[in-house]
Amino acid sequence: LCATDIVEISARFNTGIDRLVDVIYETITGSREMAPPSVAPNLRHKRAIERALAGGQAALSLMNEEESPALIAIELQEELDALGEITGETTSHEILDEIFSRFCIGK
Repeated sequence: LCATDIVEISARFNTGIDRLVDVIYETITGSREMAPPSVAPNLRHKRAIERALAGGQAALSLMNEEESPALIAIELQEELDALGEITGETTSHEILDEIFSRFCIGK
């Protein structure tokens, strides 16, 4: 989202929630372009975001084709794992090796 995509909401007055949901949906489904400020801080995060988007798009396609919930769940898990690599909730040995290869620990 960029500055022109500010969505004003109020929980107190219950306004703007529908518009916020629409903007989120449009962004996730690709019917809306993401603004250039949406940048990954490093190549590892960029690749994880790309994998997450691919998993989400694959899951959406499977849902539209009314495929098995098990197949959809696999794609969603791939998406969550990729996002978890960014948040630190999931880590693989390859990621840990990549991160720690940048540190010089005791010589």
